[in-house]
Amino acid sequence: EVHKQVFYTLFNPAVPVEAKTFAREVALPARFDHLSAHLRERDYLVGDRFTVADAYLFNVLRWCGFHKIDLAPWPNILSLFNRIGERPQVLAAMKAEGLIK
Repeated sequence: EVHKQVFYTLFNPAVPVEAKTFAREVALPARFDHLSAHLRERDYLVGDRFTVADAYLFNVLRWCGFHKIDLAPWPNILSLFNRIGERPQVLAAMKAEGLIK
C-alpha cells in the first residue's frame, strides 16, 4: 500500500514532520523495494497486460515528482511508469486533463 501509508502522510499538512520523514525514508523505500521485486519478472502488476491496477499505480507514482522522489533506485518501477506514460490513451487523457501539453 503506497497511497494511504506513504502519500497520504506526505500530502497531509497536519501530519508531523517526523512522520513525513519516516514515510519518505523508511516506508516508501520498503514498499518500493517490494514492488520493484514484484515487477522483476513482469511487465505489469498483474502479469503481462495493462490493468486498472497499473493505471492507479501510475497516478500514484506521478506524485513522486511533486514530492521530488527519484524513482531511479527502483528501475523496475521506473520502467513500468515510463511504459504506462507512453501509452497513447494515457497521453491523451493527461493532455485532456491539462496535466501535460
